[in-house]
Order: sequence, then structure tokens, then C-alpha cells
Amino acid sequence: MKENEIKSILEMLERKEITADEAKRLIEALQSSSGASKESAGKAQRDKDRDKDRDKKYDTKDSFRIIGQEFQNIGKTISKTVSDTFEDIKKEIVTSLSDEPIEEFDENLYRKDYVYDLKDQKVLIVDVGHAKVSIGRNKDDKLLIGRAVREEDFHKIDDVIDFSLEDEKIILRVSDEGVDELSLSINLPDRNFEKILVQSAGKNLIIRDTKSDDFTIERVAGFIKIQRCQGKNLKVDSIMSNIFTEQNDFEEEMLLKSVRGAVTSSMDKSRQVNVQSSDGPIKVGGSSSRSFKAENINGTIAFDFLKPYQQEGKFLISAENGNGSININMNSDFGCAFECTVRKQGGIRLARDFNAFSVNRNSIGRISYAKGESKQTYKASIVAGLEAVTNNGSISLHSN
Repeated sequence: MKENEIKSILEMLERKEITADEAKRLIEALQSSSGASKESAGKAQRDKDRDKDRDKKYDTKDSFRIIGQEFQNIGKTISKTVSDTFEDIKKEIVTSLSDEPIEEFDENLYRKDYVYDLKDQKVLIVDVGHAKVSIGRNKDDKLLIGRAVREEDFHKIDDVIDFSLEDEKIILRVSDEGVDELSLSINLPDRNFEKILVQSAGKNLIIRDTKSDDFTIERVAGFIKIQRCQGKNLKVDSIMSNIFTEQNDFEEEMLLKSVRGAVTSSMDKSRQVNVQSSDGPIKVGGSSSRSFKAENINGTIAFDFLKPYQQEGKFLISAENGNGSININMNSDFGCAFECTVRKQGGIRLARDFNAFSVNRNSIGRISYAKGESKQTYKASIVAGLEAVTNNGSISLHSN
């Protein structure tokens, strides 16, 4: 058996072109082929063949030693890959949950950090103009503000922010005139604020791990991301922004509004979750609330695996659309009492788990009105009330 043939098989195994069992069979086939060729040799060559066979036995032992080493190396590689993957995941999750100051700066920008001592300030007012902004939580009572600009604008970096501390307020206003690109990193003390107001004209805005009774975000354009924040009320009002919220906990209400942009709520918790868009898709998935409400004019509405607030037995889902479909995917363990209406064009599709007691059809035979309950309603410990209305579009109701 030739050593290079064994190595070729092992290389194929390492590239995952064949399985370990296939590699074993190929090696055994090579051994069998070698043995068969020796048996067919003439009697006159037997002594010579015995010598060769002895050499072969030595080569075979050596080859199996090589195979063993190769498999051991492959095992170490696989083990290292799995370990690296686990460490990467662990690092990412731990970092995302830590209190370390967040960093959202472009590598090509030049930065300068500022540290401020705070007393009892409980209100934060931020007017950031067109700057890219990240707001997070610091470990102690200090306020950390990082500023970053292009190299040619670094001489202006001390002048781009008007900062003041009043009795109860932290006021930060950005003047980015004459600066092509500006990024801010604001890391707040680890305390609960009474109010946080952020006004912005554009670029991205990210807020993470921050506490305030009242969050208000007013924005013209750009992407808005709010993650793992806590408080009583969150209000996001935007003209041309995509809004994404995730794993937030607000006692009273989350109000997310975008005139022209997508709005997504994922795994949030609040007594009321109200989502509005005039021209963009709305999606609420895995969130918990006593009342979910979505309103759209042009765009889809999707509710997926919604949950009641704090393990309550009932919750309400309301969806109203002008032109676009409504798609509701219920938890199959929950009951659902529903009323769906398509006013003009479109139809209603009900999965087999939903029984309609009252049905109207339009002129072409599609269901335009349906009222009923799911099969789980009478025995489920959690029941949702659903009302869905669209002028033009379909309504789909199903469960998983």
C-alpha cells in the first residue's frame, strides 16, 4: 500500500469530501487489493514475494501509525474548532450583557474621550444633529463621552459639543457644522434617570442597557436600535427611520412610530406595545404585553408568537391596515377568539385550528369576514383576543 494513497484518502476526509467510514473502507480496499495481487503471483516468485510481503507488513504497520497520527491531528483540529466556536459565542454573549462602555466608532476616525463627574442629575437631554450616536451604561457614577472625527477635522473636536451640567439636567448639544463625519459614544452612570430625551436629524442611533422612567426619541432619518433598556415609557417618533427594539422592559407603554420605515419589536415586554407606520413593514415577534396594537397604511403587519404580560391569562391583539396583508402566527398552546375583516379587495385564510362561527364572502367567493375561536380556547389557560382589519390585502391566521 502506498503511503501517498493513504494520505490522499485522509486529505479527502479532512476536506469532508468523504466520511470516516468511507475512508476506512477505502483503506481496507487498498489492503485487500494489495493482498490479492500477491496471491496471483507465480510459484517462482514466492520467495521474492515473501520478502516483499515482509516489507509490506512493515510498511503497513508504518502506514497505520501514520493514519493514527493523521486521525489524531484531525481530532485535535475539530476539537479546537468547536472550542473556538464556543469561546466566540461566549465572548459575544458576555460582552453584550456586560456593563463595559459601548464602542461604535469607525476605525478610520480619530477619537478623544472626556470624563465628567456627576452629582444628582436625573435628566439627560441630547441634541446630536447629524452625528452617529451610541448611548450605553458605565460601571460607576462618571459620565464618559467619546468623540470621533476624521483626521482633517481633529482640530475641531473640542468645539463640536456644547456640554453643560445644571441642577438636575445633563444637556449635550452637537454643532457639527464644518465636520464631515462625527461619532459620539455616551456612557451614562449606572443609575435610573427620570427622563432621557434624544433629538437627532440623521445617521444611526443605538441605545443599550440604559434605565429611565421616560425615554423619548425624536428623529428625522437614520436607523434606530434600542436594546435591553428599562423604564416606564418608551416613545420613538421618526419620519424616515427603520426602528428596531429588542429585549426591552417598560412597565407602561412602548410607542414606536415611523412615517416611512420598517418597525420591528423583538422579545420586548410592556403593558402596551403600540406600533405605527405609514409606509413600511411592521413586525412584532416573541414580545409580551397586555395589549398589542399595530397600525399601517402601506405595508405588511406580522405578529409572531406573542405572549401575555407577566403570565396573565388574557391579552389583546389589534391590527389595522390600509393597503397590505396581516399575518398572525399564534402559539398553538394558547386559545384565540378572533374577528377578521377585509373591507375591499383580498381574503381571509384560516388554518384548521381555527373555527369560524360567522362568515361572509365577497362577490368572487373569498372570505371577507370571519368570527370564531381556535380549538384550544375552551381548555387553554391563556387566551388571546384578536381583531384584524385591512382595506386591501389578505389576513392569515395560523398557529405553531
